[in-house]
Amino acid sequence: PTTATMLASSDAFPGVDSSGKDAAIVGGAALTPDGTTVLVGDTAAADLSNTPNRVAVVTVGATSLTPVTVLSPLEDPEAIVTSPFGNVAVASRAFGNALFIIDQSAGTWRIRGEVAYMGGTKPQLPGDMVELHRGALAGHVFVSENVAVRHLVFHATGEVEDLGILAFGDGLSEINGVIGVTP
Repeated sequence: PTTATMLASSDAFPGVDSSGKDAAIVGGAALTPDGTTVLVGDTAAADLSNTPNRVAVVTVGATSLTPVTVLSPLEDPEAIVTSPFGNVAVASRAFGNALFIIDQSAGTWRIRGEVAYMGGTKPQLPGDMVELHRGALAGHVFVSENVAVRHLVFHATGEVEDLGILAFGDGLSEINGVIGVTP
């Protein structure tokens, strides 16, 4: 068996909650395509101290991790995917029924705003996201929602386009929960 070795560590979410504890709970994380930055979501779902949910931006070196900034508030960033075309990401906000674009503009990471939803239909409990990384569909993202799968696509211009949803119907038997793609 192979033994894992820690090369570096960092406190991506500095500070503590009102009880003196570190209340961060990692929801989703994603590495930028150039391998230099990781985005880490803090859902802090069990935190009752009003610590805002957030996304940490951490620079990745050969043997170091350096916190850059914390983007807040961003409620319940359960999953994060990054664009293959540059420093743009999408974070799913399950409890807030939203998908947020995070990007790097003029060298600074920021929450750009919500995805423009096709037909104005907001997501319902968006959670897991899976991204295709190769071939003609590189940059296409599938988002698991309550009773649907939403199709997003990253464009080389930095835009994120919502291509709509594949709805499964209503009722408990139609809830999909998670999503995966295999070659």
